[in-house]
Amino acid sequence: MHIRVGYELLYDCPQPTPMVLMLNTHPSRVADIVVPDHLTTDSAVPIHGYHDAFGNWCSRIVAPQGRVRIASTAIINDADQPDPVVASAQQHLLGINKLQAVTTAVVEVAPESLVIGTA
Repeated sequence: MHIRVGYELLYDCPQPTPMVLMLNTHPSRVADIVVPDHLTTDSAVPIHGYHDAFGNWCSRIVAPQGRVRIASTAIINDADQPDPVVASAQQHLLGINKLQAVTTAVVEVAPESLVIGTA
């Protein structure tokens, strides 16, 4: 079975705004992609892609001042089977040490790429 996935996001930015977007198909499903989910913007802005510390595909843009449209569409092949249920699965709370590790991974973006303007 083929599933069409997609989105359209509209933002009104009061100033140029750095964004990290995590909107792509999960890497575990890459073999199932029939039509890729290429991110597009209505204002031509450079899109810098990278994998985060967890293997997720991220796209970094600096949205221009004003309205920006971010969109994508894709087709994924799926076996039409329900997700497996693991009755013994537990939910774990995110402890402060793990939260610090996540924050550190995000902060390691080059500092000059986070500058919006000067005071």
